[in-house]
Amino acid sequence: NQMSSDDRLRGMFVYAGAGQTGRFSARAAQLHNLVRDVLPDAEERIEEIKTMTPQQYQLLHSDPIMHTASKLIRPALIAPPGKLFVIGDFSAVEAKGVPWLAGNQYEVEAWASGADRYVEDAANAFGVSEDEAVPLRQAGKVVRLAAQFGGKGGSLLAMSKGYGLELSEADAHNMADAWHEANPWVEQYGRKLEKAAKLAVSNPGEVFEVGEHIKYCSEYLSNSVKVLRCLLPSGRVISYHDVELVPSQYGGHDLSAIKPSTGARARIWYGMLIENCTQAMCNDLLRYAMVLVDAEYPIVAHVHDELVVEVEDEEHIARLQELMEQK
Repeated sequence: NQMSSDDRLRGMFVYAGAGQTGRFSARAAQLHNLVRDVLPDAEERIEEIKTMTPQQYQLLHSDPIMHTASKLIRPALIAPPGKLFVIGDFSAVEAKGVPWLAGNQYEVEAWASGADRYVEDAANAFGVSEDEAVPLRQAGKVVRLAAQFGGKGGSLLAMSKGYGLELSEADAHNMADAWHEANPWVEQYGRKLEKAAKLAVSNPGEVFEVGEHIKYCSEYLSNSVKVLRCLLPSGRVISYHDVELVPSQYGGHDLSAIKPSTGARARIWYGMLIENCTQAMCNDLLRYAMVLVDAEYPIVAHVHDELVVEVEDEEHIARLQELMEQK
């Protein structure tokens, strides 16, 4: 039971718990991974689970009780009497972050102009007009989020399940291929990151830049273990420990390093480098916003690109947005 005596959940987040990127991770109630589906009769189901045994509950409902419980966490999170939860969200921050890091001005300006790239992605994926693609926006979002980190059909298929989208394996591969064909700049940028990282590993002490925002270098620790460093726009550093160049099955050499989460050696490829740089940068934006917001409002939760604060009324929404957009 993670609930305190005042009915609040505490200790739900782990600072820098997500490997190289330094992002927060979630524990216990897993507020970063809540099920998106919410039951229409949530309050009634919550009361049933609170007052019935599992056997009694199963006599009334066919769905497994734990499956139901996972859909009740989100509606069970409520503000105290007289207070509201208000959310400040960095909209599409990763989708905007990748082209900014890559120096793709067309994509950056398209987002800045108010264009909905998720709708455009959906139109491209399904071969329909943008007006017809508006109801398919969620699918376009999933395609971009999976493909912008180098993901192909398998990655799209896995991510789509988390968003409640049903895609066939063939559709997932076709949609991912179509996105990459329309956005060759992503792989081009990833290959530049990979080349710079390999050069840094081969030349310890030298710095190799990728565009205006990312730099790589490597160094030896006192125990002769080589570490690859990635300098982010914020000045923070991502580290890849015991990094090596190993023969690739496709010819040439692959980067590999020890994963902090498992201690096992893993290949570092261009998609991972794009993902690490982007998510780490977005995490820096969130941390900066948290310092500003926390000075005025109590932050009760956060989920990668959004903050949840507790306020008295909706008049504070504009101020929250102002704080999160402050440079």
